[in-house]
Amino acid sequence: MIHGLLMHRTQQAHAEALSNAFGSAWLSRQTNEFRQSFLEQASIQTASVNKVIIGLHDEDHPLYFLHRGCIEVSIPRPGDELAAVHFIQSGSWFGEHGALSGRNGIAEYRAHKPCTLLALPRRALASHAHAEHVMQAMVDLMSLNFRTYLDITGTLMEQRPEHRVQSRILTLLSGEGNVRTDGAIILPLSQEELASLCCVSRPTVNKILRQMEALGWVDLGYRCIKITNLNAIRNSCGAVTA
Repeated sequence: MIHGLLMHRTQQAHAEALSNAFGSAWLSRQTNEFRQSFLEQASIQTASVNKVIIGLHDEDHPLYFLHRGCIEVSIPRPGDELAAVHFIQSGSWFGEHGALSGRNGIAEYRAHKPCTLLALPRRALASHAHAEHVMQAMVDLMSLNFRTYLDITGTLMEQRPEHRVQSRILTLLSGEGNVRTDGAIILPLSQEELASLCCVSRPTVNKILRQMEALGWVDLGYRCIKITNLNAIRNSCGAVTA
């Protein structure tokens, strides 16, 4: 009975993940035929905190869709040190460069929070490697993710710390985020982690977030930030409201 219940929950989670992936920002731009055939070979996976999803030198790894959770993206620095540069939120695809080339070497992807993912084997992509519509779709995905990292670079050029923090929050929420039933979006990062990403001190981040909290834009919790007025943050740093 317990085994049957677990199987039912797994199937239910798989169906929900497929539905979210089908309507994700990237896949929703493709044809229905492509979306359906693309997801046929996707399997559901879970990852506990700190589990490496894609290692820095992994080969032949899948393309992933993050259904639930948060992924820490780290890049190598001089020596053996890895530095966190981004945190992927739910609703996002990642690992496309390694899934296409067969070799990573760009970044490590590690579960920052417990994660539920869809994994599409590299062989599923390789079998359609010469199909023009598949390559167009994958280039589209790489372009979307490349834009995210260009936005990160642009954020670090912001001179005013408050604009840098606000812009970074928007970039971190480029996926769907973890949306609560009350409509707020949970950013599962500590103030220290956000400060590191923004290249500002933790006291500065705390001061900026407290000001945003007083305006009703955010609520601060333990190792998380609840975004309650995303449009106000967009307008404050000059972003275009979706």
